[in-house]
Amino acid sequence: MIKTCYKCKQTKDLDKFYKKKSNTSDGHSGRCKECDNILKYKWKMRNLVKVRAYERDRTRNKDDRKKKMDNERSRKNRLKMSDSYMRELITKKSDLNPEDLSDEFVEVCRLNLKLKRKLGLTPKLKPPPT
Repeated sequence: MIKTCYKCKQTKDLDKFYKKKSNTSDGHSGRCKECDNILKYKWKMRNLVKVRAYERDRTRNKDDRKKKMDNERSRKNRLKMSDSYMRELITKKSDLNPEDLSDEFVEVCRLNLKLKRKLGLTPKLKPPPT
């Protein structure tokens, strides 16, 4: 199928138009992709301060979400004492590599930490954020 762009008045294939279900009978935009991109670029140049503020806020929110997810994942690992968490905990205070630790050694350290937690010898875990 073909369609005529209302901006440049050229007749082009339908795949040269963005899909847009609202306000169109054929489900595609009235402007071709070239004209649409030119208009978007001009708008961006006229509103550079607004665009930069939007991008700054978007990346800041993304960083905050990532930090929150990382903290939650770390908290879950501390609670269930996963192998990766235990290996990190052991190697953090020594010169050992995580690959050098045997599974039995990790299990003994896990049991030791569980015992310390039961006896109250470790700092309390923070409650989950609400």
